[in-house]
Amino acid sequence: MAILHVDVNSAFLSWTAIKLLSEGYPTDIREIPSVISAGEDDSRHAIVLAKSTPAKKYGIKTADTIYSARKACPNLVSFFPDFELYKYHSDRMYELLCEYSPLVERYSIDECFIDYTGCEALYGEPLSVAKEINRRIREELGFTVNVGLGPNKLLAKMASDFEKPDRVHTLWPEEIEKKMWPLDIADLFMCGRKSVRKLRNININTIGDLAKADPEMISGILKTQGRMLWEYANGIDDSPVLLHYDAKDKSIGHSMTTRTDIESPEEAAPILHWLCEKAVYRMRKAGYIATVITVQFKNSDFEYYSHQARLRGGVQTVEEVYAYSKSLFKEGWRGEPLRLIGVSLSGLVTEAAEQLSFLGGDLGGDSQLIEPEESVKNKKKSEALENALAQIRNKFGRDSVGHVTTRDYSKKPR
Repeated sequence: MAILHVDVNSAFLSWTAIKLLSEGYPTDIREIPSVISAGEDDSRHAIVLAKSTPAKKYGIKTADTIYSARKACPNLVSFFPDFELYKYHSDRMYELLCEYSPLVERYSIDECFIDYTGCEALYGEPLSVAKEINRRIREELGFTVNVGLGPNKLLAKMASDFEKPDRVHTLWPEEIEKKMWPLDIADLFMCGRKSVRKLRNININTIGDLAKADPEMISGILKTQGRMLWEYANGIDDSPVLLHYDAKDKSIGHSMTTRTDIESPEEAAPILHWLCEKAVYRMRKAGYIATVITVQFKNSDFEYYSHQARLRGGVQTVEEVYAYSKSLFKEGWRGEPLRLIGVSLSGLVTEAAEQLSFLGGDLGGDSQLIEPEESVKNKKKSEALENALAQIRNKFGRDSVGHVTTRDYSKKPR
């Protein structure tokens, strides 16, 4: 088996930098302290979605608030996200990767797995291809990636997280003891903050400590998560690379895993809005209307649950989906710290009825939802506005209309 994991370095920021440079912006924002942020800049709840390498030197992390990031780095510059732009670059990378294998999985907008098994006779040895992919993306697409190579998805992903940016790393079974076991336990894929704390309490501080521990003891402490983490520490993973088709999905959704816990609806709000924007963009591009909205949760113990509503009519604007999603979040959230939030749109149809109302509760089926905080009575007006904006962007470019403009380069961006 030969699996590659391709991970874009600071994807949102890199792709924004490419756009700005093409428009004449005088600085490559990858070379200065900069971030891409979700939420209004003057809000304490706006968060960092991506950061430059210089910003990392100030201790700025993904999911930090912009407020805390600016305290750490007063000269930080920030930009709003542009999902249409990011989807464009993601698609270009995906098309390039499909040249090397019929099995390419879009793990996220900026990550792909490639099952290269059996392709050696056509394209060459896996390591040579990994280096070629790294080079081609840099030279042909204008951004950099890390490429990890291993016998399964887990080891390929761990390898791609080694030294960054613009690197190729391998992690074969014979390399695990030297390359992976010395790493801090917090570096193990899927090992969250609560699990790290519990493991440190029993003097398990490195991945190697966990690999050598009694798996039954670990399962007793971390429950079902424990066995999986013990297997990961030993390089065990049999999950396949799965094809993912972007169009005509039964559901369209996005989720975001944060490095720090989400502990309030206010912290969740900008993430929810960002996820709604991404999901609605894909849905409208595919020509659908959603009749079911689901908000997904994963707590810091990696327990997953969700809350869902079915609509008599349908929704197709960001503000409608966001309004319902906030209500679903308030009803479905159990009040504990979260590591992941997701928004999924399903029940996809090509036409929707006029009347919108909730029928069901959560996936259990019998809780009654409250009405959204924002009224959705102006549905047609909202749809007309979004359609008009889409037409303007299609005719004059994706940046002709947005939340803010960055075209006046004499002014400091946000």
